[in-house]
Amino acid sequence: MRPNILLITSDQHRGDCFGFEARKVKTPHIDSMARQGTRFSACTTPNPVCMPARAAMLSGLLPRTNGVVDNGIDLADDIAQDYGFAARLGRNGYNTALIGKAHFRHGLYSEGPDGPRGDEVRPDDWMGPYMGFRHAELIRHNHHNTAMPPPEKGFAYERFLFRDGHGRERVEQWDTRLPPDCGFVQVWHSALPPAY
Repeated sequence: MRPNILLITSDQHRGDCFGFEARKVKTPHIDSMARQGTRFSACTTPNPVCMPARAAMLSGLLPRTNGVVDNGIDLADDIAQDYGFAARLGRNGYNTALIGKAHFRHGLYSEGPDGPRGDEVRPDDWMGPYMGFRHAELIRHNHHNTAMPPPEKGFAYERFLFRDGHGRERVEQWDTRLPPDCGFVQVWHSALPPAY
């Protein structure tokens, strides 16, 4: 039986910001997965910037080879299909899925033949394919505490947030900073309940 493979990535914090690294941080679910799975504790990123790091991880190629050397440079469709681990796993019988923030593309996750480009609206039932993954449930990438988009400008997460008619109040909760306020632009203790 082939193993299940689950990769969890987190953005904009140090690699030791987890409870399993003996820090005073509460991450019980990730700690449990770390105990039960394989941890790659000696890994380093080939680039400290978001898009190049993600493109390198997906493609297995260094930024200078895959062409994504800075934010705002799209990973080419053919590289994701030819070299990407998701496409390779899919060709070998795995069901592949990407859930959350992808950011292999600049802006609103523009795409090639598989889906819309730029600010085009995805149909409510769009679930991929995307960058070699058969199934995709994405969240729109928001920068610097910008307003969360309404569902017609968002993706699967925004549709989930608004699906029962209470989306606007959830966005207000998300944007409400609870104490203690650290004062950073992209980091705050949000009033949005953890279930969302």
